[in-house]
Amino acid sequence: MENNDDYGTTSSSIVPTPNNIPYIVAVVTMMLIGVVAIVVLVVMRPDNKDNLLIIGLIVGFLAPTTLSLLAFMKSQETHLSVNSRLDAFMKNARMAAHAQGVTEGRTEGRVSADARTDALATANSTPATPAIPTQFEASVFINPPKS
Repeated sequence: MENNDDYGTTSSSIVPTPNNIPYIVAVVTMMLIGVVAIVVLVVMRPDNKDNLLIIGLIVGFLAPTTLSLLAFMKSQETHLSVNSRLDAFMKNARMAAHAQGVTEGRTEGRVSADARTDALATANSTPATPAIPTQFEASVFINPPKS
């Protein structure tokens, strides 16, 4: 199921749409088993026996079995719903951690670039090698003036 939000993007629902057909199939199947068991009992037992007690046992067995089957099916559906939401939560957490890492990396890169440019600016303002003396300066150092 896709939804359009206010920004024009589409997003799919992480919860599957409810499907009641398996529940109906399970109840009908259990009822058919009960009916077949009762019919087989009535046909196979002799006429002089009372079948009411055995029919009560069949119905008494099928009712809680059907209810437990439906409870199991519902718990499976709940499990799938929770699992899909947990998967979506973990995906969002992974994306948030990645975005945080990218932001921290950019910040670290800016700090490193600032330190490099500061070092270059400091190095350019004070010459690292002494300048070559001009011819006049060289003669003063070699032949100091006489006083």
